[in-house]
Amino acid sequence: MNPRDKNRKLNDLIRALREIGLTETQARVYAFLLREGTSTAKKAALETKIPVERIYRTFEQLHELGLIKYEGSRPIRYSPVSPESAIKGLYVKKSLELEERFQRLFECMGFVSELVSLSQWTKEDVLIIKEAYLLLGLLKDMLRAAES
Repeated sequence: MNPRDKNRKLNDLIRALREIGLTETQARVYAFLLREGTSTAKKAALETKIPVERIYRTFEQLHELGLIKYEGSRPIRYSPVSPESAIKGLYVKKSLELEERFQRLFECMGFVSELVSLSQWTKEDVLIIKEAYLLLGLLKDMLRAAES
């Protein structure tokens, strides 16, 4: 692969990592480690033009995300975890976080239906419900409203 194609692929990787929630710095440092294999913080700072203090903080964040590991001491060497397992692990972690956020939102829906009368939603609107659990939630809210 020629250098131009390699740079384009690295930029695509950085963009994809940003789209799943990594910061620009995290994505650049992770892409650097994938390319280099193993590096010290000093070398990573020189190559990425990111201040070394920020590199250390970013390495810690990437380690917490399960994307990199530490090796040795003085100087500590950083290397990426197997990309396939790292990305799968990140996918699972992000999926669970998103599921928890939606669960909190669903728990608030009962309160929302108390604030807004159901008749406002059903007068002229056509509801298309594709998921059974959403239909059940709406029916429960309607029953609660009818009982009140």
